[in-house]
Amino acid sequence: MKSLKRTLCLILILSLCLGGCAPAAGAANSGSDLKTVINGAARWIVNNVSDPGSVDYFWSVFSVARSGYQAEESWYRSYLKGVRDELTANGGALRSSYYSKYATAVLAYTALGQQPPEELLRPLSNFEKVCKQGINGPTWALIALDSGGYEVLADPAAKTVATRQMYVDEILSRQLENGGWSLSAKGGSGPADTDITAMVLQALGAYMDQAAVRKAVDRALACMSERQREDGCMGNYADETCSESPAMMILALCALGLDPEDERFVKEGGSLVDAVLRFRQSDGCFLHVMENSSTGLLIATAESLCALSAVQRYNEGKSSLYRITDPLKLSAETAPERDPAVKVMPVVKDGVSFPDIKGKACSEAVLGLAARDILNGFTDGTFKPDDPMTRAQFAKTAVTSLGITASGTASFPDVSAKAWYNAAVATAVRFKIVNGRDDGRFDPEANIDLQEAAAMVCRAAKLCGLDTAIGTAEGDKLLSAYGDRGKVQSWAVPTLAWCLKNGVVVRNGDLDPRAKMTRGEIAQMFWRLLELAKLR
Repeated sequence: MKSLKRTLCLILILSLCLGGCAPAAGAANSGSDLKTVINGAARWIVNNVSDPGSVDYFWSVFSVARSGYQAEESWYRSYLKGVRDELTANGGALRSSYYSKYATAVLAYTALGQQPPEELLRPLSNFEKVCKQGINGPTWALIALDSGGYEVLADPAAKTVATRQMYVDEILSRQLENGGWSLSAKGGSGPADTDITAMVLQALGAYMDQAAVRKAVDRALACMSERQREDGCMGNYADETCSESPAMMILALCALGLDPEDERFVKEGGSLVDAVLRFRQSDGCFLHVMENSSTGLLIATAESLCALSAVQRYNEGKSSLYRITDPLKLSAETAPERDPAVKVMPVVKDGVSFPDIKGKACSEAVLGLAARDILNGFTDGTFKPDDPMTRAQFAKTAVTSLGITASGTASFPDVSAKAWYNAAVATAVRFKIVNGRDDGRFDPEANIDLQEAAAMVCRAAKLCGLDTAIGTAEGDKLLSAYGDRGKVQSWAVPTLAWCLKNGVVVRNGDLDPRAKMTRGEIAQMFWRLLELAKLR
């Protein structure tokens, strides 16, 4: 790979002159030079994505994980937690209607050495939903399933349960007359999309034992070779020269077991690898297009990092990037466990109704809790959803919602041994759901405000086995959307942020963190908590 060696040396010398990333020792060794470039790109991603706690950060997490760069475990775990939180908050599904999101999440889990949850794997068998996105759907479904040799798990909601071969056949049926593919076209003479074609080739790499696949791949490679420019770069469907297109073609060649500098993709001005490296900047990132130094840096850097990592793996005789036989090995993580005292409260009352909750947002929650004898109305038959709730009432609601048997005697000077809430307060304190005041009182008749309620619900959530940890940066980001964020006391930031993130607290205007919580609002908080904890 002489071309690669020359390009790397030139780039690293330029980096020194510009004060950028220093080259690795021994510039004559193209392997060490390539490793320096890879580490620089991975470092840039980690430094610029402080909290990848979302399914949308797949490329960032996957590219760094497969590069060999030593990132902090907490950085990777942030992504895993973000995916789990989204599944929990959305009833076991991802919010996106694009089923390729399930596939990329499976890939990330696999790269991190974690077993993907069934909630991510099952949707990949839903043929109609997967293919609704266009060819991207079956392409990424195959890549994800093959990355860890996963069984196709039947989705009970699927009209048609897919097989791997169904996805292969669907892809082949969509090949254009010129040999390439586009997102939505089903055959015909339409223009091929370079990136889409490259991704399809990455998926078909595992099926080269089929004659029809080999024939389709040969036609696609000829099409892409013809599209390659004389400088080694690739134009996409809009004829735009960007770093991602040659990067995707490198991944395609490596997935097919071909040299990333295959002679069909080496033009007079350089190879695909040379083309990608031209977009590298002195700080380690890669530009999306040469004409713009600020837009699309993250995805361009991540995809370029994937491509160069694939080159390195090819040179070292390792499996291709998506054949994940050597995942990261994160240290064992102790998952939160539900406290044995917590149990499901069954429905014990049928036909419960209150005339004063009709048409209110809290009606479902109030009726659901009342049917389980967690919250009750008053002797006049009303619920009084807009009345405030006291700390004593909240303690009783928390303990009862979790199915914990109230017992013991509270030791607060202002909680009478004969008070109806004494055992509930004692139990809530024992399970660390509630605390007393700084002066030693419990203050049972004081109305509970939003900050207090959020903190106490978070503690209840921990007892239910939910992970309530939230990073400082993520917490600040969630609260920054509200104009009165400054009114939130520091101790309340993480718990209030968790409640907002998971729909336990919903605020369409200001937070108003010191506002007194109503009975209806508290009902909604606990109803949502029981949903998250699968206790209803």
